[in-house]
Amino acid sequence: MGMSKWLTGVLFLMFAGAVHAQEDRYMVFFTDKAESAFSVDNPSAFLSERSIQRRTRQNIAVIEEDLPVNASYVEMVAQTGAETYHTTRWLNGVLVQANEEELTAISALPFVKEVELAAPGTKLTPFVDDRPDLGPFFSPSDAPVNTDAQNRMLGVDEMHKDENTGSGMMVAVMDGGFRGVDESMVFQHFKDKNLLVHTMDFVSNRSDVFKSSGHGTEVLSCIAGSLGTAYVGTAFDAEVLLFMTEDVAEEYRIEEYNWLFAAEMADSIGADVLNSSVGYRDFDDAAMDYDFDQLDGVTSVISRANDIAATKGMISVTSSGNTSSNLTVPADAFAVLSVGAVDRVGERAFFSAFFDSSDGRTKPEVVALGVSVTTIDSGGEISTSTGTSFASPLIAGLALGVWQNFPEETSGQIIDRIIQSGSQFDDVTDPLGYGIPNYLRIIGRQITSTDAPVAEEDFAIYPNPSLTGFFQIDVPAANTSQIQVTVTDMTGKTLVVGAYEPQQTITLDISELAPSGYLVRITAGDQLVTKRVVRQ
Repeated sequence: MGMSKWLTGVLFLMFAGAVHAQEDRYMVFFTDKAESAFSVDNPSAFLSERSIQRRTRQNIAVIEEDLPVNASYVEMVAQTGAETYHTTRWLNGVLVQANEEELTAISALPFVKEVELAAPGTKLTPFVDDRPDLGPFFSPSDAPVNTDAQNRMLGVDEMHKDENTGSGMMVAVMDGGFRGVDESMVFQHFKDKNLLVHTMDFVSNRSDVFKSSGHGTEVLSCIAGSLGTAYVGTAFDAEVLLFMTEDVAEEYRIEEYNWLFAAEMADSIGADVLNSSVGYRDFDDAAMDYDFDQLDGVTSVISRANDIAATKGMISVTSSGNTSSNLTVPADAFAVLSVGAVDRVGERAFFSAFFDSSDGRTKPEVVALGVSVTTIDSGGEISTSTGTSFASPLIAGLALGVWQNFPEETSGQIIDRIIQSGSQFDDVTDPLGYGIPNYLRIIGRQITSTDAPVAEEDFAIYPNPSLTGFFQIDVPAANTSQIQVTVTDMTGKTLVVGAYEPQQTITLDISELAPSGYLVRITAGDQLVTKRVVRQ
């Protein structure tokens, strides 16, 4: 599993710096990427071929935001005596451990834009490549539970019959630890099929993630577990990246930055889908807490990182939280697919967070089973777990299988397919959003006589998200009616209205609107289609 030159070029920036004890951890942000050793014209120097191909398929350009940070800036920060660790391309900065004297020297550097406290104390160490080998593996004991209910609810059993098991796709899972994954028989196929591509613990700066917590193990099993008919994950043939971003011992904003670092690494390696069964609002330092007004999709670091990840062509799926009506970040992000929990009869789980974001958007978008979900625990046993943490990976696996079925579509189109297949798409409610999605509706096959299938030609809108604000709308060839397009914000306020004679392609221009999420309603004859778009 050796990493090629593109990752090597990133890693040397992440782990440069002198080694000595420091007081606190800070994010240092730079003013620019001047005189970068990298160029958007040569993305293979810092992105894998798989990552480049994902962008190419979705007509996404490599931009300055993708360039690694200026290595000389990192070196000059290190020369103050501070230890430098992970860098962020997207936000242009570096994580450091520094004392007050070093922090003063860093702040005085002419290329330093801002310094932010990420967490008190020291926890990072020089990078340790200590990931143990996989195996030997241990079989779970017989258990009276299996994965049939959670898979059938989403139509995943039918998805697997169509041989959409995640093959050729890649998922990154961000969590607090994956204890037992390296020993459980349910994950032996990782070794047999070489599916575990990369691991990284961003909390303590090591490669060993098979420790600390079993929460990530249970989450991962929902997607990638595989043991005959006894245990079937939603996308068990997908390649996997495992990242520890959650510090289970304490809660500070550094965990949001850990998620950012992981998402950038996932992007570089070539992930298609990100799953985050984490959520933040209250921290050990109350000064870091988020007020309701800040649940706007743009304030928190992790929500901004999720939206940036979407502009790179990845699908980001996250749990809505287990705090009833109190939404957590990054579930408020515009481009994220936030997931709530229902029980086995489809009723909202009492703990499942739902709420309009502070700017009026309904969250979560979709729901999945989150009560007594069949999982694999850190001891390798088949068990059950409850929480939105386990609904999210079920949807992430669904997204992997759907994208495998529609490989030429954009991340936004796949999200739209999932949302539009929701059991309550025509009657959106706060607790359930668009409802329970289902693979059969996604591919246009009816579940029952009362379930209308999703049309194959359904006014596709792309690219989505859009950096420029220009979208292309493909009109079904059979349409002969005038087309009306209305753009509203998430509160329903009308912003743009346009009428078009019958044609095959419409260019929608919302470049004058602020970066945000919008609803596009398209009317043509007796057809009414609503799409969600993101203007980055």
